[in-house]
Amino acid sequence: MNDSPPPAAHLGQGPPEDEEIERAKGYPYRIPDFSYVFTASGETPLDGFLLKRGLDLSELLSGRTVVAACGSNASPEQLKRKCLNYGLSGEIPVIQAVLRDFDAVYSANFTSYGSLPATLAPSEGVRVNLFVTFLDEAQLGAMNVSEAEGVNYDLVPLDARLLTLEAGRA
Repeated sequence: MNDSPPPAAHLGQGPPEDEEIERAKGYPYRIPDFSYVFTASGETPLDGFLLKRGLDLSELLSGRTVVAACGSNASPEQLKRKCLNYGLSGEIPVIQAVLRDFDAVYSANFTSYGSLPATLAPSEGVRVNLFVTFLDEAQLGAMNVSEAEGVNYDLVPLDARLLTLEAGRA
């Protein structure tokens, strides 16, 4: 009879291994097929949000920095996680767009939870569909911390002429 504990009993502390594996396998998580505004309580379709608030798009986007939402940063699930873990808060417009002369590719680095994230790479003549977030100063700071800016991530300006927001958006 073998009285030794099962191998799992020797693992260190932290989330159960299965939970981490499922998180990595779920990447990039559910991404809506429409532009929306994210808040900690969930996502609201952009047009409905603007109508309910009596805003036009330019008012909502004023003073914000446009950041490409490659991979999971377009997912409400990931944005919610960043609210809980990095203090990301407030209303975040997440708008469908097309970026010219770039493509979405795998990053050269794994995330802390084991997925291989997306990033952008120059690719002349290519048009990639993606989402962009519009972040205020505090949101941009929280996002940069969540992405380990300067380690595996750099916030690099793109030529705005290469980006076209979804039909009907300025």
